[in-house]
Amino acid sequence: MTKGNIYRVIDLARMFAVHPNTIRLYEKLSYISKAQRSKNGYREFTELHVLQLQICRKIFGYPFTKRAIRKTGDALLHAIAKQDWQMSQRRYEDYIAAIRNEIQLAEQAGKILLDWSNTSNTQDDNTEEKRYNRKEVAEIFGVTVEAVRNWERNGPSMQIIANQRRLLTIRRKC
Repeated sequence: MTKGNIYRVIDLARMFAVHPNTIRLYEKLSYISKAQRSKNGYREFTELHVLQLQICRKIFGYPFTKRAIRKTGDALLHAIAKQDWQMSQRRYEDYIAAIRNEIQLAEQAGKILLDWSNTSNTQDDNTEEKRYNRKEVAEIFGVTVEAVRNWERNGPSMQIIANQRRLLTIRRKC
């Protein structure tokens, strides 16, 4: 139960539908401010902690978050936990920029796939192909080399080809 605006670990865990250890972990990782302790040693959280946890759950509430977004989210949460509001504002802007960058990369990948799906299976003899290694593909799409390996292993086998117009197209290996 809460006393006024004081919350226990279990209260916050129920409020955010997470395990109590998740609340403790967020405190340990400095994603939220350190809680004051009562006379009996229990943590006492305030409305500020509720706000910090709302932000944590917005950032970490998704099953898949790319490294760039997670890294900027971590920096944002650390600034909020320290209650450094000017730094928090800068970190927030970095976080939004990282999300916009990921959206741009996703749109680029979608365009490449759309171009690929619209191409015919026949190639002109004049078309000059450039093959990319895993590292180059990872740089183009802004992912790790391991992600490209996973695509090869788990997805349809594809070649990435650049034609003379310097547009990327993806073609299945036969």
